[in-house]
Amino acid sequence: MTIRRISMQAESANLTNGYPILADSNGLLSSVAAGTAAAARLALGLVDALDRMPTAMMPSRELSHYFHALYDEITIVAGTWTSYLDASQTDKDIAISVSGSHVYNSSHLNNDEIHFGSLTLNAGTYKIIICCIKSGDGGIAEILLGTTSLGTFDNYAASTTYNAVGVLTYSPTARVTGNLRLKVTGKNASSADYIIRVSRIEIIRTA
Repeated sequence: MTIRRISMQAESANLTNGYPILADSNGLLSSVAAGTAAAARLALGLVDALDRMPTAMMPSRELSHYFHALYDEITIVAGTWTSYLDASQTDKDIAISVSGSHVYNSSHLNNDEIHFGSLTLNAGTYKIIICCIKSGDGGIAEILLGTTSLGTFDNYAASTTYNAVGVLTYSPTARVTGNLRLKVTGKNASSADYIIRVSRIEIIRTA
């Protein structure tokens, strides 16, 4: 079953050593790198010697992929999942502003699962950021790429915590492709239930 465009908006995956690729895999604008346009950009300090935008000029978060729970299509694999507007879940940062929305498993059962669509990552190191709402009934969620586990994060907190962030690290040694999955895998001993409330997932290449 697929529910309305809830959020996996893929941004450019073209990052090489912290630089957005403007043309080819070497960070070069091949058609102009040796020309006057490239020289002018270099003279103005807009690019480095390889015609790449300096890291200092970029936003603090260099997005590889961005998936949000309001705009993209997600596929329900197990359980019942519902989108919900909640003004307290503002979820704002420098790069993205998302206000008042998340998706949660209204069936609140262990093994509830959703897919966010296919994702391809080149070899490298990635930071996986999960923005969620932690609460007294929060479960534990596992993030997977295909059948590979990227780690788990606990949605439990003694009192409701909006805009909570979980961070995982993934370092594939070769190009990988698979569905990005979120699956409920148990709960904290102190939690009353298995509910996962998530508003976005970011995949950021760091190396």
